[in-house]
Amino acid sequence: MVGGILTLKLSFAVFTNSLALLSDSWHLITDFASLLISWWCLKVATKQADCKNTFGYYRYSVLSALINNVSLIGISLFIFYKAIDRFFHPVVVEPHGMIYVAIAGIIVNGLIVLNLKQHTKNLNVKSAFLHFAGDALADLGVLLGGLVIIFTGWAKVDTLLSSILACLVLKSAVK
Repeated sequence: MVGGILTLKLSFAVFTNSLALLSDSWHLITDFASLLISWWCLKVATKQADCKNTFGYYRYSVLSALINNVSLIGISLFIFYKAIDRFFHPVVVEPHGMIYVAIAGIIVNGLIVLNLKQHTKNLNVKSAFLHFAGDALADLGVLLGGLVIIFTGWAKVDTLLSSILACLVLKSAVK
């Protein structure tokens, strides 16, 4: 499910020229990696302590959360860089594709967030939950941005939304 929405978002990011959608796609790539890392670390963390690892394998969950948050910081910095570049070199953005992909993203990410919400006491799962909650907010921003472009023609809203997305992602990663 995540792989399909990732492919859809990346394709439409190129088709629509939307930086917000491209930013959301990069964020989704980290989300997908986050899910894989979290799943693997949850499996490893359940192993019993042994002679070599006398405290057990619980620290893998903490390491997974660290990797996830560092990746979010990297994505945020990339989004800021692209937003500054887009501010000085604006492009035409096609809003209809943004809206269609945003609606699909809201549905998929909303379902994932609802599924993960019940397990957020685990730091590893909470990190993945924050990734997908941020992505659902990003999809909402892309949807609103597409609507603003349709009704006002103000394409710089795409750059503004990308910057806001980067701030939200950075805030959740540092927190």
